[in-house]
Amino acid sequence: MKIDRYFISNVDKIESKESILKSIIQLANTLKVDIVAEGVETNEEVNWLKQNNCDVIQGYFFSRPLPIEDLKVFLLAQ
Repeated sequence: MKIDRYFISNVDKIESKESILKSIIQLANTLKVDIVAEGVETNEEVNWLKQNNCDVIQGYFFSRPLPIEDLKVFLLAQ
């Protein structure tokens, strides 16, 4: 299940988004479906998602989209 950036943005600051995301994550966990949070841009968002059992986190926090050759270099450096 992929969670759109709209719900991720400022989740640590907006209570209604926090409630919605917790419900989505709980539903996905109940259904045994992996969760992908997309568009994560801040350390606070990463920490919140990790604390709330999000399976996969992607976004500019880690890297902007890369051409394939640059991606290989990026991944090998990790």
